Amino acid sequence: MQKISFIKTKKASLTQFLELLLSLIQSGFTVSSALDVLCGEESTAFYAERILKKIERSENFCIALCSVSKKFRSYETIISSAEVTGDITPALQNMVEELKDEEETKKNFIVMSIYPAFMILFALVLSVLLIVYAVPFIKEIADVKEASLIKGIIWANIWLSVSTALMIFLMNVLSKRYDFQYEIFRTLYYLCLNKIGLEEAVLVLMKKNKFKEKDMKVLSKFLAGLRSGKSFNEICRESKRFDVYTTALLSVAQNSGDSGTAFRKIFENYGKKKKTLREGVQRIIEPSLIAVTGVYILILIISCVVPVFMSLGTKII
Repeated sequence: MQKISFIKTKKASLTQFLELLLSLIQSGFTVSSALDVLCGEESTAFYAERILKKIERSENFCIALCSVSKKFRSYETIISSAEVTGDITPALQNMVEELKDEEETKKNFIVMSIYPAFMILFALVLSVLLIVYAVPFIKEIADVKEASLIKGIIWANIWLSVSTALMIFLMNVLSKRYDFQYEIFRTLYYLCLNKIGLEEAVLVLMKKNKFKEKDMKVLSKFLAGLRSGKSFNEICRESKRFDVYTTALLSVAQNSGDSGTAFRKIFENYGKKKKTLREGVQRIIEPSLIAVTGVYILILIISCVVPVFMSLGTKII
């Protein structure tokens, strides 16, 4: 067997390992031979050896893969369904894309949190400096109560912390608006490649247990509708969770019989919407923080500066 070389790293991530395994299988390697190759690489040996040992003990690939990480356990039903059909490539491709999406979501959340975290840190440092140095100085030159100054500084910090936390929460919620639709149709597409029927595919989605309660209710309605003989297009339209483009493509697929192409186009469309929404959310972070900081400074001025001028003005008069 020809040795395939990879760029050496200390230890590959789960996503990198899975992507390498998928690329080898797509190149014509069997699962066992692909794992053999990955065992020979320092960066992937940790995962590959554990899976290979379990396979050698006559355990199936699904159980062996899920034993590597808790992250993989939510995909157990998808992998086991794919194993029955004899082609695990679509299931692995789905896993790779989902794991990449999770990493991208975490990265975006960190990026969105950097500016607010910096502003809160700056506000805390400024508040300490004001209380330690500015408040005693103001007491000397003006007839202002120390308690009222400190109270104003505290209120300014409460405003900044609460408004910033609320802003991050709202932006995080907005950036995940199309996650449910995207994940459903992407998973349906890869299950469709494995020739798995819609009813069984919906059951697989429900067993993943990755969705919120309201999303699980939608999946339950999908299942009930399919069992009652309704078309998938009709069920999606009744749920009111999907756009016109989705229902139009499903209608075409219902007539043509090509569900796979429709599912692919739908999840790609929601993928573009996710990207556009995420970029829009990131663009409004800076102006939102400027507005929040402006109010923070205004509260400080009203609480600390205005009383000083009023006191000095009274003394002059």
